[in-house]
Order: sequence, then C-alpha cells, then structure tokens
Amino acid sequence: MPAITLAEAEAKLVLAMAAYEKALEIFSYNTSSAGGSVQVSRHSLDQYEKAINFWEKKVKRLGGDTYDGSKGIKVTGLTPI
Repeated sequence: MPAITLAEAEAKLVLAMAAYEKALEIFSYNTSSAGGSVQVSRHSLDQYEKAINFWEKKVKRLGGDTYDGSKGIKVTGLTPI
C-alpha cells in the first residue's frame, strides 16, 4: 500500500464526516415514497463512525500527534548498551 500524505488523510476525514452527516439526515427522516425507500440502520452509522475515527487517528499521526495527545515519537522502553 502506498504511503498516504497528511493532506490526503485530511481530505478523507472531511469526506467521512460529510458522509456521516448525510447518513444522519437520512436516518432522521422518513424517506419512504411511491418510488421506494432508503433505510440506514444503526449498523450503517457505526461504520461511518469507525471510518471517522480511523481517519482522525491517521491525521493525528501524520501531523505529529501521538494517540495520547503529546507530540513526537512515543518511547515505551530502552535497552542500555
């Protein structure tokens, strides 16, 4: 898999958030009509949330933030020479 840039990750995050907002609109309204209906289940919304969380973590990591909010590389242990 090719490396992803910060700009690409940010763009994907924006798209994921927009898709989630659209899904919430569909989820909130009765979309049944003579032409058919659209159904968005709670499971579908969970998938959108997982995508948002994934891209948020990517953006933070590529932007230099670690998962705990600190900057830089997280060192968990060192071996003396």
